[in-house]
Amino acid sequence: TLSEELVAPAELRIMDGASDELIGRIPLGSAFESKFGAPYNVAHRADLHRALLLACKAHDGITHQTDCPISRFEQNDIGVTVETGSGTSLTATALIGADGVWSTVRTLLLGDEPPAFANYICFRTLLSADAMPADTAWNAATLWTGPNCHLVHYPISGRRSFNVVATFQGSWRGEGWNTEGDPQELLTKFGKCSDRVKRILEAGTQYRRWALVDRKPVKRWSKNRVTLLGDAAHAVLPFFAQGAAMAIEDADRLAECLSAHNDVAAAFQAYEQTRLARTAKVHTESRYLGGVYHATGIKRFVRNKIMRRQTADDWYRRVNWLYSGP
Repeated sequence: TLSEELVAPAELRIMDGASDELIGRIPLGSAFESKFGAPYNVAHRADLHRALLLACKAHDGITHQTDCPISRFEQNDIGVTVETGSGTSLTATALIGADGVWSTVRTLLLGDEPPAFANYICFRTLLSADAMPADTAWNAATLWTGPNCHLVHYPISGRRSFNVVATFQGSWRGEGWNTEGDPQELLTKFGKCSDRVKRILEAGTQYRRWALVDRKPVKRWSKNRVTLLGDAAHAVLPFFAQGAAMAIEDADRLAECLSAHNDVAAAFQAYEQTRLARTAKVHTESRYLGGVYHATGIKRFVRNKIMRRQTADDWYRRVNWLYSGP
């Protein structure tokens, strides 16, 4: 089960990646749970997907069908008809587009512009617990800030592995999520960082890279019997680590609204109205944090000075709006 794979980090540790100094520490253990009413856990995305898939397969009312991209849909007062790329037609009471940042459902529904490239590039790898340098294998969600770059790592899958994600500024604009990344390019971009940061990066032998995109918040993402969920509705940069969390919140709130309303269109409208402001704030905060993490010069000096002064209560007040719940 997912609970067996979850890891509860003891803290969020913020390091200056150039000077190798600790500049911030946010307790994530019992103090966090006492403050916000729930523990802080991290999971490997594959473990989360597996748990969700098994839950779907165990439900008699769910049919899981792959390899059927949507090409068009039509809706009326009683339902929605979807046509797939193979020409098959499917009819249902409603359509929920949870098809990610490059959502086809969104394009068909809203007809707006594609997501905007943010001029950030991410490299990701998984390291076994043995491969992670021992002097950085903390039970912590760790952020290393750097000049025009930053590195994040944390233990996952019952602490058998570490997720390592390195981000730097760049103009490459590939649309895929699974392009091979050149480790040498990564080391060059992190060339002004400390030896410990470089040793973490050198421990990874295979990287996948992708270009970051997001979308500006919109005033609505539902029309009658069709709505959007997760990145399809409100794609955000990953710097606040809330993309998957917002999608799960969406699903939970959408289920509540469908239970509370007999009319699907009314349920979708209620769901949308409860999610617009919160997800828009996550979008704004995520963009802001990119500048904080990558600060140089006087901005870096001020950032470090402010972070060093923060107590646990100061940090908790800063994120109270997020972790106190939607």
